[in-house]
Amino acid sequence: MNADAPGRPAAPAADSAHPDVPPPAGRPVPVWTGTGRVANVLKAVVLLTSAVVFGLTLISIGGGHPGFAPPFAPMRTTPVEVLDCRTVTGIHWYGVGEWTECDVTATMPDGERITRTLGRSVVSPDSVGDTVTLWTRCDATLRWCEWYRSGDPASTGPGPFIQVVGRSVAAVCLVSAAWCLAASVVGGARVSRRFQTRRSRAGIPVAWPAPGDVRRVESPDGVTGDALVAVRFGYRHDGEAPTRPPLLSVNGVSVPLSEWAEYEIPVPSRRLFMLRAGVWRADGTTNPAGRVALRLRPGDRVELDYLAPKDFGKPGRLVGRPVRAVERSWWRLTVLLIVPAAILAVVTG
Repeated sequence: MNADAPGRPAAPAADSAHPDVPPPAGRPVPVWTGTGRVANVLKAVVLLTSAVVFGLTLISIGGGHPGFAPPFAPMRTTPVEVLDCRTVTGIHWYGVGEWTECDVTATMPDGERITRTLGRSVVSPDSVGDTVTLWTRCDATLRWCEWYRSGDPASTGPGPFIQVVGRSVAAVCLVSAAWCLAASVVGGARVSRRFQTRRSRAGIPVAWPAPGDVRRVESPDGVTGDALVAVRFGYRHDGEAPTRPPLLSVNGVSVPLSEWAEYEIPVPSRRLFMLRAGVWRADGTTNPAGRVALRLRPGDRVELDYLAPKDFGKPGRLVGRPVRAVERSWWRLTVLLIVPAAILAVVTG
């Protein structure tokens, strides 16, 4: 992008002569924008496994306690007649294991007789044909009740909370797995841009450098690299106009930039490095912005976009257009594998 382009504020050349400017603090770039398709498939497999093992394990732990009770509702004893029972095994909404569901008829405090199906082994099959007493907790209409085993009104304990955690973990893992699968099919950058293009659909103009206008800069630590990182800097026409060049740092060392353009930096392959981008505030301080940790292979070229915020007092966005970059996320995969296995080992004894 040329400095004399229409609507383009001129950047003082003196700002590029500060190699000791502090690197901007940052926030991580989304995981899916920094990994390849194979890595996203592996993540989806791990997440699906975690949803089944970790989520259902927690649900099973809480399965010994009936579900949720209306808050502040009083407990009362209710005699019920057990009509029929059946066994539910395998993977169920109750969790993983073997459960008993029984059909019972109960007489409510208002005299109405109702028939309900009680799960989670609240009633034993040995009680078929008999009348047993259960603890109940109902809402004001007596149409929504929770049933508890006889003689243990406090049997709920942490069960409902554990069930909520288990189902939440399973839901998060399933949604994340679906996202990773989509990224593995169409590419992480394209999936990310599906959400990032909402601004452009809303008619917000963004000034990006012209295609092919790439400036080569040297690595700040003087190391010659066999991989390339390209960062394209843009800003919003309807936002605050930049009067200084953007900020860029590699491993905490600032890269001197002259204007808002696209820069290409050689970096060594097979080495983890942290890249951050930001913008100057009006008071002369740096603005928190995006950061990404990458480890590239020889010959890789990863492309990143930095979009300045509308208000320079707020963080900007650093999003990725990489093809074969590997982000620092292997420890997350390790945790997702080890934690569910450890919990399952403890539960099964």
